[in-house]
Amino acid sequence: MTTLYNHTEDMGEISGFGGEYEATCQAMLNAAVNWSLQNPGVELAIGSHANAYGLVYFENEPAKELERQILQAAGEDHPTGAMMEAIASRAFFIHANGWDRYCEVLREHQAELRENPALEEEMVRQLSPAIDDDAVELIKGLMDVFGQENVVVLTSPDDVDAFFQHVENETKGRDNGPQ
Repeated sequence: MTTLYNHTEDMGEISGFGGEYEATCQAMLNAAVNWSLQNPGVELAIGSHANAYGLVYFENEPAKELERQILQAAGEDHPTGAMMEAIASRAFFIHANGWDRYCEVLREHQAELRENPALEEEMVRQLSPAIDDDAVELIKGLMDVFGQENVVVLTSPDDVDAFFQHVENETKGRDNGPQ
């Protein structure tokens, strides 16, 4: 029997977007936690690009099996790169530290944010100093027009190179239609 592993209200959301987007993230996390519990001690090799959130790499066979479980849980919702990285990083932490420790850390973080609401904006600025307020509004507009899953934000030339290398690696051997 599988147990349901989802955030409780005092742990905050995974995405911050609520609704179906958050529900999909929760379903993906649940699948990741259940996979981890069924595969204790298995080494996971998961990587990402430092300046391009949403480019996550499942590098060994156990990690690729985890990826398949996460994607299956998302169903027809076609997870975004941001969803995949959010869940992969959480899955990696949970696999190494356990669900209880994960819950404890999130609850501590949420309590800290309740005590100091300005902390969240400060954290966002630290994570993405290259993105100013005008760029944030432009990105939001692009997401509204094209859909969040179709917008990738790259903040340096190295990010662009890494993104196209990732796309090339992911599409090798696929029939991409007429050339």
